Amino acid sequence: MASDDDCYYYYEDDGDGEEDEEEEGEEAADWDGLAVGADEDDLGLLEDDPPHSERRVDCWAITEDTLSAAQQEDLSIMMNLLNIKQHQARSLFIHHRWKIDCIYDCLDRKGRDRMLREAGIVLQEKSSMLIGASRTPSTSVQCNVCFDDDLSPAAVSTMDCGHCFCNDCWTEHFNAAIDSGKKQIRCMEVKCLAICDEGIVQRLLGQKYPDAAKRFDRFLLESYLEDNDFVKWCPSIPHCGRAIRVGTGDRYCEVKCLCGVSFCFNCMEQTHSPCPCNIWRQWNTRIHGESENIKWIVKNTKSCPKCFKPIEKRDGCNLVKCKCGQYMW
Repeated sequence: MASDDDCYYYYEDDGDGEEDEEEEGEEAADWDGLAVGADEDDLGLLEDDPPHSERRVDCWAITEDTLSAAQQEDLSIMMNLLNIKQHQARSLFIHHRWKIDCIYDCLDRKGRDRMLREAGIVLQEKSSMLIGASRTPSTSVQCNVCFDDDLSPAAVSTMDCGHCFCNDCWTEHFNAAIDSGKKQIRCMEVKCLAICDEGIVQRLLGQKYPDAAKRFDRFLLESYLEDNDFVKWCPSIPHCGRAIRVGTGDRYCEVKCLCGVSFCFNCMEQTHSPCPCNIWRQWNTRIHGESENIKWIVKNTKSCPKCFKPIEKRDGCNLVKCKCGQYMW
């Protein structure tokens, strides 16, 4: 609701004093006749767009049981729209941080093939399909990593990009990538940026490294939470195990989890409406920032202009990139 300071009253003197007094008397009677609990809309004091904190926000809770279904819903939309496989749809979403509106915009500006190519998605080459179809059980295949030249077609795997290596080399490549925490594993071929088929990754890892296969499955599932700007964990302590998802246009809002905890979805702090997040953060720093820790952070770090997390540059080149993807220097 707009405050009295935001309301402007204009008075125009038409020279007829008696008529003005009559109108003022009628207005006074109208105001006296209003009930104490009258709606602001009746008073004409509501703005066209209500304050952000008061408007309705589309949000819902995601639990561990519903996480897979929520992710699958988005994947199905993209698979049907672009006629691609599930692992390709997931790679596209991770590349765009699960922003479906950004994918639609990119599709409109760049077209389907270019958009997929920039996300590291290679549609299966016709040549590789022909090669695979022409192989017989007696055909020998060579792996260009271990240089074993007496491999049966069943002992090798080919990705969508057409590059083929033996299953043992693929398995070690996958295991090393997962040990380093990668959610998306690229092809072993030099300068090939294609994302490996997650079905092949799971199948080969499950045979030799079942624990790594489980971690990979968990990586894919949690990418919906960790890489998604519209889904965040509830900050409750102890953790309630829920995440909150908001609509596409509701990132800067305040939400309430089913456990009863209310928080700002943008900065993950306690609700602070109508104060903006950056001013609230500065105020908190000033109030609680007397410790040596905070003083050191303020002196030796620089806040990321996108996510506002403190970044320390200790050594290396001048190119610094925040974890959120924003370039700093």
